[in-house]
Amino acid sequence: MKTKNVITAVLIALNTLFLCHATEVFLHNSYGASIYYKASPTDQAKEIRNNVRIPLGSLTALETADISIAGGSAVSLSYYSLRPTIAKISFAANQHPDSDAVIYVDPSSFYQAWNIRIDWEKSSTTISTFKEAQNKTAKEELLKMLMFVKEPVYYKDVKNALKNKSFSRIYDHPTLIAIDMVKEMQYNTVLLSEIYLIVDQQIPFKLNFKGEAQLKEQILTFIRQEMARLKQ
Repeated sequence: MKTKNVITAVLIALNTLFLCHATEVFLHNSYGASIYYKASPTDQAKEIRNNVRIPLGSLTALETADISIAGGSAVSLSYYSLRPTIAKISFAANQHPDSDAVIYVDPSSFYQAWNIRIDWEKSSTTISTFKEAQNKTAKEELLKMLMFVKEPVYYKDVKNALKNKSFSRIYDHPTLIAIDMVKEMQYNTVLLSEIYLIVDQQIPFKLNFKGEAQLKEQILTFIRQEMARLKQ
């Protein structure tokens, strides 16, 4: 009977172990500028743009790793180790079942090297919900830019040149097509690549006006940044 009880206890323990949620850890840059991280001291630095979240891996694997971050430049000599932060996550993981840990790198003051906090989020929402919110905001911003292209209002000197009136582009089918595409298509790199080509090669910008040149470059820069974000 005693042997049977021991076997039962072992089976229950093993079942609990396998059913237990494997905690994942994410790094969220809310620093206000790009930061860089290394998966190990000898690893190549990777850039994380502001307001971007990346997966670092499972907590089990990270407990033996030495991830570090730096600001300003990828070649910075001053990398800050996240090992103490990972240790705090390990200590608290049992108190947050079915949740993943998010390491936030927040803005810091002149007397504070790094301002790091840990948050816990349900595993089903840690990455997907955040990315969906980012994509929704970015899609709205791109649509707003394209709507402005359709009916731009420029700086004072340009307004005077146009007799203080905004103008609608004549036969500007490319802008209308781009607007419809952003409204109807899924927001991803394929869509952004097509919009980039339309803005760069097809929309009839009046580049003799300073505002037009700036507007075109602003949209192209935004699209390039978004494509880089979506690939991370």
